[in-house]
Amino acid sequence: MNILIDVRLLSRGGNSGIYEYTRLLTEHLIAEKSEHRYLLFYAGMRKQPLTIAWDQSNANVSVIDWKIPNRMLDASFRLLHAPSIDTATGADVVLSPHINIVHTKKRGRVMT
Repeated sequence: MNILIDVRLLSRGGNSGIYEYTRLLTEHLIAEKSEHRYLLFYAGMRKQPLTIAWDQSNANVSVIDWKIPNRMLDASFRLLHAPSIDTATGADVVLSPHINIVHTKKRGRVMT
């Protein structure tokens, strides 16, 4: 199963509660070494380096880095209901550990 995790919140840096929750949840899921493939969705123009620790040789993890400002992307999700992140990335499930809107067309979205 292809699981997309929206880690855009990590692009801002810092140590807020939701930042830590997103980072730790993602690290824990990746460390499980399951048969699932994890797609880390990361976007923005001025972003901090991704701070998630994982074995870079793990072929089940890839970063999808869109060079689109998050404000523009959020507005597009809310107003145009596009792009459909699941269709664009091939994700079976979209995990959104925060309230940011991520538009999905065909697949489920889990918000924790």
